[in-house]
Amino acid sequence: WPSRLLHTSINFASNNDTGLCIINSEVVLRDTLVPGFIVSTRQGNGRDFWLVVQKFESNKYFIILNSIEGITIREQVIGSPKLSYLEAGAAAFSPDGTVYARFDHWNGLELLEFDRCSGSFMSVISLPTSLFADTNQFWYNQNHNDPTGLVFSPNSRYLYIVRTNQLYQLDLQLIGQASAIQLVASYDGTRDTTNNQRMLFGTPFLAPNGVIYLYYGGGKWIASIPNPDLTAPACGFNRTALYYPGLGYAGLPQPPNYYLGRLTGSLCDTLEWTGVASGTQTEIVWELSPNPAIHEVLVSLKAGSGVSGGAAVEVYALYSLDGRLLKRVSATNGAATRLWVGDLPAGLYLLQAQQNGYVLGSRRLAVVRD
Repeated sequence: WPSRLLHTSINFASNNDTGLCIINSEVVLRDTLVPGFIVSTRQGNGRDFWLVVQKFESNKYFIILNSIEGITIREQVIGSPKLSYLEAGAAAFSPDGTVYARFDHWNGLELLEFDRCSGSFMSVISLPTSLFADTNQFWYNQNHNDPTGLVFSPNSRYLYIVRTNQLYQLDLQLIGQASAIQLVASYDGTRDTTNNQRMLFGTPFLAPNGVIYLYYGGGKWIASIPNPDLTAPACGFNRTALYYPGLGYAGLPQPPNYYLGRLTGSLCDTLEWTGVASGTQTEIVWELSPNPAIHEVLVSLKAGSGVSGGAAVEVYALYSLDGRLLKRVSATNGAATRLWVGDLPAGLYLLQAQQNGYVLGSRRLAVVRD
């Protein structure tokens, strides 16, 4: 098992866009880790990233936040302790960042609900391996040490469990029902005519075009699931979707979902922003003065915001960064709204402008003491 987690930072814009290595193989974690289970999803602020790795033979997870302020690590114990195994298992985050999945033959499948704001797992569902049998008349490895893979559909509803010789679809909305698990494809004994390599299944990759690709390594063909958002068999399966002229190894890359944005209006949406909130056409441009503040803050709508007399904002709500509502004041029509903060401890807070239950904007407010 791996004994260290290393961090390397590269500035791709340096040296006339040829790149510059700023940090090289910095050790951020020393422990016995599960190989091949490094996955990442974006933090709720839309900028930083959570990274999750698992301790070997354990139910302990290391949850790492990588931000411009640095790297922080916390631990969480959840689910059942894991048995020792030989198979290269797999882990994956759903595209929307709300579900973390891990699978290996000896411990089965676990689905953990994930909070992108706090970086915490909140619940766990366990499914036994027997539901995803890998017995196959053309290829069967009783040691169960072949690679496996996990990949979610673009809409995050379906999870595809990729065994070396069989491919399953799990409908997360039907867990507990007999129809939740569907067999998508099974190895039929076909070999690559160019090198006689078994055309087995391999590590999957959700491409930006919404197609899932699979490659086992050593062969010339990349398989695909062309419509992964549809219930099997409508999702389809193409064993020879792409011809690969080289000889790859092990599988395809599994990068984070870089398209995932912030949780607009949430308590972890702490980066300063203005804009149009979901469900409303009202756009605001506003400012806090002073910020940092000691006693009182004036919240003003700036000219040119398209808002008349402040009527677009009904209330301003002040929260602590752990989600507690501290103050709530009605917006002043046609003038700056006064917010008293002299009774609050020094620190960072989140101020939201709200209308009819919608969050129109979020700003960070710093409170200091004399």
